[in-house]
Amino acid sequence: MITPADFTERVLIQPGFDPAGLILALLDGQVVGGVHAIKPLPLAPSYSEQRHHIAWLAVDPTYRQANLGSQLL
Repeated sequence: MITPADFTERVLIQPGFDPAGLILALLDGQVVGGVHAIKPLPLAPSYSEQRHHIAWLAVDPTYRQANLGSQLL
């Protein structure tokens, strides 16, 4: 289980946090899964578009057999 503190540390305060890269799976008002992609900070000037990287993927164990993680990706 991911606590609010874990979520803050793993997602919200990451330097590459991009709200558009956050997808949550809700069931009856409860978060049962989520995925977050971050846009890495460039180390050097780049002429190509930076791709997002999956920084966090979590699915409640109850929903793992339902292929929820694949659907989130």
